[in-house]
Amino acid sequence: MPTIKDYSCTRFIKISNNNYPLEFYIDITTMKSDRLRMASLKSQWLRYLESPDDYPNREVFKFFTLDYSFYTLDTGSFNNYNECKIHRDKLVTEQIEKLKNTKRPTNDKIIRLN
Repeated sequence: MPTIKDYSCTRFIKISNNNYPLEFYIDITTMKSDRLRMASLKSQWLRYLESPDDYPNREVFKFFTLDYSFYTLDTGSFNNYNECKIHRDKLVTEQIEKLKNTKRPTNDKIIRLN
C-alpha cells in the first residue's frame, strides 16, 4: 500500500541568482529546514555531475554554478501536491511582478586604467 505524503507543513524555498534577481526558482519541500533541503539538492547535483546518465538534470541545478542565495519564501498546509504546485505558480507570478523592473547587469561601469 503506497504511503500518502503529508503536505500539512510545506515550505516554498526561493533560490535566486544574486547577480540577477529575476532569475530564480521556487522549490516545494516538506523538509523542516531550508538548509537541509538545499544540502539535499546540492548532493543530488553532485551525483548528477558524476554520472549524468543516471540522474535527471533539474532546473534548480544551474544555481549551484552561480552566486546564489535562498530563503523560505512561504509556508502552508495543503491537501496534495497539485495544490502545492498551484500555490508555487502563484508565488512565481507574484515574484515576477515584484521584480519586473529589475535590469540585467551590464559591464558599462568598468573602469579601465591605462
